[in-house]
Amino acid sequence: MKRIKNLLLLVFVIIITMSSCNRFEEGSFSLRSVKSRLSRTWVLESYYVDGVDQTASWNAQYPNYKIEYRENFTYEAYIGTDSTYSYGVYSLTDWAKKIVRKPNADPTSEIVHDILKLSTDELWTIVGTEEFHFVEEKE
Repeated sequence: MKRIKNLLLLVFVIIITMSSCNRFEEGSFSLRSVKSRLSRTWVLESYYVDGVDQTASWNAQYPNYKIEYRENFTYEAYIGTDSTYSYGVYSLTDWAKKIVRKPNADPTSEIVHDILKLSTDELWTIVGTEEFHFVEEKE
């Protein structure tokens, strides 16, 4: 009986520890690496500036915006009917809590996205006061 109690206590401690080890403010714990969860094509679902929904104005300026992050640390952003808008390389920094994009058009510039939420089907990032909510592209 004592052995069962100790085993249950150990399982409880592991569950509590795992659930508190979430890397991002939003989202759940995952055993998959950040790079593995990030490497896919993401479609913009919503866009906020200072907490105000600005999705309609973003979509008017950048229709059908999506971004593809690849396993080899390259990315490509698309607007409209799959025409390339921007491409370059990216890195994961700050214990993989930030995506640092360096566009090929201007390799000296960096766009730093703080990751708020990352799962296999959702990516939320923030740059300054702009918050981007992406969902995985369904084929």
